[in-house]
Amino acid sequence: MSDHESDHKPDKHGKPDHYITFYVDAEELTTDQKAMSVRAILNLAGDTPPENFYLLEYRGQHEQARHDSMDEVIKLHNNLRFAAVYRGETPVS
Repeated sequence: MSDHESDHKPDKHGKPDHYITFYVDAEELTTDQKAMSVRAILNLAGDTPPENFYLLEYRGQHEQARHDSMDEVIKLHNNLRFAAVYRGETPVS
């Protein structure tokens, strides 16, 4: 095994067990990072430019947390769920 290969066994989805799977707008994202900035999460989700969005974290059935700062670092865990919310006005025809 090379220095860059992991000796972690795959999970039931075939991903190494040290990867974290989380969701933005119901889209499954995977990372090997234990924490990421709001900017990095939005970029990974394809919500660009990230400054046009903020993250809304679903913490429970009726609890949510708003993450506005692009440099805020969020500790990640499996099945964490976010919505990317557009900050600007939506055009109306």
